[in-house]
Amino acid sequence: MFPEGTLVSNLERLLDGCDVHVGVIDIEKGPDIKAMTAELLRRFDIPLFTDGAFGFGPLLVAHHRKGMMPDEF
Repeated sequence: MFPEGTLVSNLERLLDGCDVHVGVIDIEKGPDIKAMTAELLRRFDIPLFTDGAFGFGPLLVAHHRKGMMPDEF
């Protein structure tokens, strides 16, 4: 649906109607996308999970919809 990838110009359309968002730390699309994502997730009431690997152990953070977003974490 989005062959051009995640862009500032299509982020709202990409997230509208999503059931969940999984943010993968090592493939963030830059500060503009990251800043917009938190506001859109709140507006559309989409739960967020942040995923990353540190050393040999995985990390999965479930962010509360009205709580701390990755930029604050």
